[in-house]
Amino acid sequence: MLFQAAHLESHQLQYQKAIQCLADRAAHARLKEEMLHVKHAVNEKHKSIGTLQSSGIELEQKISDLSAKREALLAELKEVEEALTHTKQEENQLPDILKNLQQERDAQARMALQMKKKLKPVEGSADVLRADRPIR
Repeated sequence: MLFQAAHLESHQLQYQKAIQCLADRAAHARLKEEMLHVKHAVNEKHKSIGTLQSSGIELEQKISDLSAKREALLAELKEVEEALTHTKQEENQLPDILKNLQQERDAQARMALQMKKKLKPVEGSADVLRADRPIR
C-alpha cells in the first residue's frame, strides 16, 4: 500500500497541473464565448448606428420638403385670405352700389318721363300721318 501511496503522490503534481489546465481551458472557452457575444452586440450596434445615420439624412430631407410645402401652403393661405377679405368688402359695398344704381335709374326714368311730356306731335311727322291720314 505504501507503494501505491508513493505512486499517487508522485503523480499528484501532474494531476493538479491537468486539473488546472482543464480549468484554464474551460475559462478560455467561456471567455471566448463571451467575446463572441460582445462582438455580435458591437456589430448590431454598428448596424443600428449606420441605419440611424442614413435615416437621419432622410429625415433632414423630409423636414426640408415639409418646410417648403408649409411655406407654399402659408403663401396660398395668405392669397385666399386676401381674396376672401376683398370679396367680403365687395359684398358689404353691394347694398350701397345697388342703392346708387337704383337712384340713378329712377332719376333717369323721371327725366325720360319729363322729356316724354315735353314732346309734342309735329305736324307732318310719321306718327301724325299714321294716326290721322292714310299714306299716299
